[in-house]
Amino acid sequence: MARSSIPNLNGALRMFLLRSYARIAPARFQKRFVQNFLNPKRPLLIARQRPDLPPPDESMRIAVGGGIGLVSDTWVQAWRWGQGPAVLLVHGWEDDHHCFDAIIAALVKRGHAVVAFDLPAHGKSGGTQSTIPLAAQAVAGVAEAMGPIRAVAGHSLGGAAMTFAITEGWLDVERAVVVAAPTGPTYMLNAIAKRFGMSEESKEKLFEELKRVVGYRPEEIELMPKLAQLEIPALIVHSKDDAMVRFITGQKWAASWPGAQLLALEKLGHRRLLFDPSTAGLISDFLVQRSTVVPEVKVA
Repeated sequence: MARSSIPNLNGALRMFLLRSYARIAPARFQKRFVQNFLNPKRPLLIARQRPDLPPPDESMRIAVGGGIGLVSDTWVQAWRWGQGPAVLLVHGWEDDHHCFDAIIAALVKRGHAVVAFDLPAHGKSGGTQSTIPLAAQAVAGVAEAMGPIRAVAGHSLGGAAMTFAITEGWLDVERAVVVAAPTGPTYMLNAIAKRFGMSEESKEKLFEELKRVVGYRPEEIELMPKLAQLEIPALIVHSKDDAMVRFITGQKWAASWPGAQLLALEKLGHRRLLFDPSTAGLISDFLVQRSTVVPEVKVA
């Protein structure tokens, strides 16, 4: 019993020390927090069961950055399969473009061109920091360099980034798929601030530090107020058991995006849905539709 309680004791002690640090040295804590919050880890790629996917026809290193905040200019590595108007795929936090292998294979099989890339500070791309605005700028840069782009799909942070690019007028597409994506950083940051026992004044200073680094306050990145302006067809894909981004968030996406349709899945979590052949097929079919009418999609 005592042995099993040690991890909990260590966790409680660590939280006590962090809360004390936030209270005693708030300015230093805020800078350290923002630095850690924006720096994704680069874990070694694990072996994945991948479909029979042909090598890309083209690869390109593309400069992005544009001076957003203090995030230095960097570059991303991008790949293209096929010729002509393409689907652009945008992966999520601490992942890379290989999470879309099943969807890339499904699109290539349907004879459709695909463009994928690794976000800043991810995979084979450069940089040490990644934010929704910087990721959105990367989306726009890749679309310009390797287009034409007709449709876009994004998973998790990539879904938020590609939508931010659309709402900011940086990306023009005919249709979009949002897979298990948050609506912005505010909910998470408010939860973290509460966990650290921050006062409203301390949280405000944290948000200002984020703006200094990122170029935007967290609420300026929130997508819910921006979705009503969108007119393109959208498919929102979310599994009810997603432990990373709650299913209710997917419902909010669908309710706020005019004409969007929700594809509710079962037992596919936050990431497994990307490798599910049936889901990959449904996403691919939606992306290659040329009609402006959202097709009927069977809800699991």
